[in-house]
Amino acid sequence: MPMMISFVLELTTLLCIFYFLLGADFRKSPLKIFFACFIICSCCIFLCFQEFPFPHTFLFMLILFCLFDEKILFTMALTTVATLVEMTAVYTCVNAIQILTQTKNSVTYSFLLQLDSCMYMIEIFLSLSMHKKRKIHAKFLHEIDSKSYGFLFIICLFSICFISLAETFLSVEIEEPKYYFAALLLLVANIVMLFVTSVITIVLRRYNIKLQHINYLKQRCLDLEQANYFESKSRDEKLRAFRHDFNSHILALRNLVDLKEWDKLNQYIHQLSIDKNSFNLYNISTGNVTADAIINHFQHSLEDDIVFKIDGQFRKECFVEEMDICIIFSNLLNNAHEAFEYIDKNRAKEIYLSIAEDSGKMVFMVENTSKPYSLKELEHLQTVKADKLNHGFGLFNVQQVSEKYHGELLVKFSEGFFITTVVLYNR
Repeated sequence: MPMMISFVLELTTLLCIFYFLLGADFRKSPLKIFFACFIICSCCIFLCFQEFPFPHTFLFMLILFCLFDEKILFTMALTTVATLVEMTAVYTCVNAIQILTQTKNSVTYSFLLQLDSCMYMIEIFLSLSMHKKRKIHAKFLHEIDSKSYGFLFIICLFSICFISLAETFLSVEIEEPKYYFAALLLLVANIVMLFVTSVITIVLRRYNIKLQHINYLKQRCLDLEQANYFESKSRDEKLRAFRHDFNSHILALRNLVDLKEWDKLNQYIHQLSIDKNSFNLYNISTGNVTADAIINHFQHSLEDDIVFKIDGQFRKECFVEEMDICIIFSNLLNNAHEAFEYIDKNRAKEIYLSIAEDSGKMVFMVENTSKPYSLKELEHLQTVKADKLNHGFGLFNVQQVSEKYHGELLVKFSEGFFITTVVLYNR
């Protein structure tokens, strides 16, 4: 019976980890779910009489694969790593107890089962308490490649080797302090190795996220510049074609006037107006390729009821990097546009962008129609990473750019407008 209880607890732990912590979804196939339930019931009945001749991990892999809609390799890797981590934690505690008591027989089988059960209960509790962030955890774990899982597997094996060696020293018949000291060193080395590995993994993960973000921004800049180039090229070709046919259009209009075909004349002029509007002749030029690409893409995607005006130019020699310009303009303009979702429908939708530059300083300012903000809310926008006020989306990234140039990010609300100012210094 204790073996069956331990099996159920370990399986429950893995189920909680997969569902509540990792965000895995159950399969929709009744046949696979029935098969998983059949395996669980059969194992429980078998364990009431004797232990399995092989590790439970293989059964858990099969059960979890049948229950959850995940790839087989992901299920196998995660189940193996989770089992090894749990084993490492339990046997580390066992070795610690043996070292502290300096007795090799201080840990009985019954105590080991109780320790296992306590560890499972802790893992279940942690899984349940972290279920609100299950999507974040799922994304993180699915982004881990096979090499990383292999690395974690090797670390767990090394940890078990340390524990096994410590167990060997503690099982020596002659009880001398040097054996306990050697076991203690192995235990400390194991803990240090796990701690260092965890720190390195977290640091590398954050660095990888940062690199991915930088690559995304660079690619976005390139895509916008490319789109702006092709749009300009298409506009120029249409304009040249229109100019080529201009004289023919004038002759046709004169002919309609002479014939006094007023209705046809009106239709012809109307058609020419439509063709002219399709050219998108209004193209903003600030003197910076990246800024032009972002601003023109933004301006062409705006609804007809939005007023967008820009003032100012970049100098030829701009000290701000292209990627940073991309971060500032894309975030501030997107924020300004998103702010219209939270204002009265009858209010005018206006966005004003200003660019000012001298040899030592550059200032970008975006003003947009906005809902009211209190001073406390404005302070919140400037100091937190996460936006909960529907306007600070991306402001943290802009804040990082301003700090890079020893500048500042300023936000204020005045006379119905939300005003964001970015000041950068050339130091």
